[in-house]
Amino acid sequence: MREAFKSDGDSFLYDERREGGLLTLSRPLGDYSRGFVTVRRDDLRVEDIDDDVDPNDVLFSDQSVRSLALGVVSDTRDIAKNPTKGSRLSFVTETAGMAGGASFDKYIVDLRRYISFGPRPKEEEIAALLQRKVLAFRLLVGTTTGDPPFLEQFLLGGVDTLRGYSPDRFPGEKQALLNFEYRFPLSDTLQGVLFVDTGDAWGGSFAEQYGDTSFKAHTGYGVGIRLQSPIGPLRLDYGTGSEGSEVHFGMGHMF
Repeated sequence: MREAFKSDGDSFLYDERREGGLLTLSRPLGDYSRGFVTVRRDDLRVEDIDDDVDPNDVLFSDQSVRSLALGVVSDTRDIAKNPTKGSRLSFVTETAGMAGGASFDKYIVDLRRYISFGPRPKEEEIAALLQRKVLAFRLLVGTTTGDPPFLEQFLLGGVDTLRGYSPDRFPGEKQALLNFEYRFPLSDTLQGVLFVDTGDAWGGSFAEQYGDTSFKAHTGYGVGIRLQSPIGPLRLDYGTGSEGSEVHFGMGHMF
């Protein structure tokens, strides 16, 4: 069950259904970079809409997506699941509509940077490296052209983008997001986090009714803990934004 927010402050619940799949082929381009190609097919529909919402709204019309995405990633992080230094930069362009269905193009840039503080441990083992303090930040920007379905917009808000806000709170055909985290050790297996997130998704054919027509910075801040596990950090965050506070659970670092 997902929630859509109208520009007047009202919201309603619905179920999103996706049927299809994707295939990705990737190959190294150098010691720290790789390229990839992804072919995706999705059939989208919205179900179980609240009774007080018009089911004939164009928002809920069934859509299909047939897309081809090309991407390049440069990654110099020391530990992929829990980095303490290095950076990751990715650029992805996706084109949909060449084989029918919705017609649109997406362009996304994702930059992540990690800087560690304090004495460097004598041992390069992961457990020793995780005892360092880390300043991490992410810049995520994207734009869409053409006529994307509502469910193919950028959606900011919630555990993986803009903490302190409801999931998918801000939809739009453009996005800009900054995330800052200060990570510090509490014990051998527990890490504390202070964070600030700010950004927005805006614009597009649905913006008048369901989002921001122009960029408006929405900011959330808070604290969190990370419990180290064999499959990566388990995440608990408490964030506060302009509309209240939210508790967020997740697997792995947000970035």
